[in-house]
Amino acid sequence: PAERGQEALQLHEAHRALAAGASNNRVDSAEALQLLEQKAERLLAKLQRTFLGRFLESAQACTMILEARVKPLDYAALPALDKGPWVSMFAQAINAIPFAIIAVDVCKPGATIAAANPAFEQLTGYEVEWAVGKNCRFLQGENTEQKAVRAMIEHTRKAEALQIELSNYKQDGTTFKNQLSLHPVHDDKGTYKYMIGVLADTNELSADKEHELRTLRRFIPKVMDYEAPAPSAADKLHLPPYTPFCAEHERVEKLLWLQHTQRSMRAMLHCAEGLKAFREHLQEAGDDAEKLDLLLAVIDMTCMARQEEEAMASKVAAKYPLCGIEPDKATPALLHQTAGDIIDELADKHIASFICSAMSDGVVGQVKLDSHCSSHEIPKRLWAKYAVPTDGRNWLFSLVSVVDGLPISVSISDVRVPGLPLVYTNGEFRRLCGYAKEEVLGRNCRFLQGPATEVAAVAQLISALRSGTDCCVRITNYRRSGSSFQNMLNLKFVRDSDDVVRYCVGVQ
Repeated sequence: PAERGQEALQLHEAHRALAAGASNNRVDSAEALQLLEQKAERLLAKLQRTFLGRFLESAQACTMILEARVKPLDYAALPALDKGPWVSMFAQAINAIPFAIIAVDVCKPGATIAAANPAFEQLTGYEVEWAVGKNCRFLQGENTEQKAVRAMIEHTRKAEALQIELSNYKQDGTTFKNQLSLHPVHDDKGTYKYMIGVLADTNELSADKEHELRTLRRFIPKVMDYEAPAPSAADKLHLPPYTPFCAEHERVEKLLWLQHTQRSMRAMLHCAEGLKAFREHLQEAGDDAEKLDLLLAVIDMTCMARQEEEAMASKVAAKYPLCGIEPDKATPALLHQTAGDIIDELADKHIASFICSAMSDGVVGQVKLDSHCSSHEIPKRLWAKYAVPTDGRNWLFSLVSVVDGLPISVSISDVRVPGLPLVYTNGEFRRLCGYAKEEVLGRNCRFLQGPATEVAAVAQLISALRSGTDCCVRITNYRRSGSSFQNMLNLKFVRDSDDVVRYCVGVQ
């Protein structure tokens, strides 16, 4: 007590100006101790009110809380977490937890495992290094309840928590009853990033372990730590906003231009930059540049008054003999007919080669073409529950405009949506398979498989989906009526400018 009182006096002297209610005069040890305790209580309340909530959501707090709840915590033996990506810190935090835990990256194709702890390896027999990067469906088998699988997929898609029991398989082929809980994790901006899974064998759960497991689940983080990156040089220079789909969007726009060359030619007449580039293309081709000049001269005539237009007609015919009209017989009507023929000729001979050339880069995006379906109609053709990403909206809408009326079966899936559901199919896809739009959108296309579907072909498709590699495979599929057909399926994976796979386009 004497030492404690002496320490209290020393602390009081050091913090006398800060201690509330302290007098300027010296006090005895008992009064100093009381003042310091009051100050400590106020500081503790302030820390709890201001910082505790954010701290409890951090990976470091997760480690200490989980360790403290599941087994006695030795703070001196607790290693400091290496700073890095949140999932790496989470992997370190769960390393010593005695229950199996995995973190699934819902933003990656196939919703693959991003982290797992040694307890997962002990429970399932699968090495952590092998499991990371794979979808956790490898734990399923013939006796796995499909109702439970559908529930997991639905809750993962909706970022909803879930607790469920299902039959899973270990690496040696033995089954175990898995008491699984799912916990969605968002970043500080509210974006859904990870789904945390806690696994436990129900046959090995005693009453004490069941209590520890419930405690563990309460402290799984719901929000990931996020540190905003430092401003880049581009931010400081106020450069234009980054558009991840710019290259792919331009290619899709070119496809739309190639569908109807005459419509594209007429639309380009209203774009000065496009006409300049098209003229350079014609000059390189060595012919028809003068025809474009004649066409533009006739178009200029249409802006004149009627008498001026009639007087200009003879001058245009004299300047461009290639029109085949004698100047004294030239009329606006004859020149307009000639202009229409030139548009058709240039569209048939040159517009396709121009669009496929580098000269059209940057031009096609400046002119809006009328498509098979308007921009107001496109959302109605997509899966009703699909939230179209802002950065991919223009690319997706342009592609739908291109393929919606094609006589070729086309389907589109967003690989970042768990379960890889179809978000769009065109009319030919539905005609080929016999399904209505409402019956296919939102479903994985495995519903087309049946008894005669080749296992090797399915394995090839799964491998392509996991790696994001384009592939072409012949596979037996089934229509809604039950009849089979040989499907020559081509998968094309669309990446953004960060080389991240975003969409899978299927052509059948």
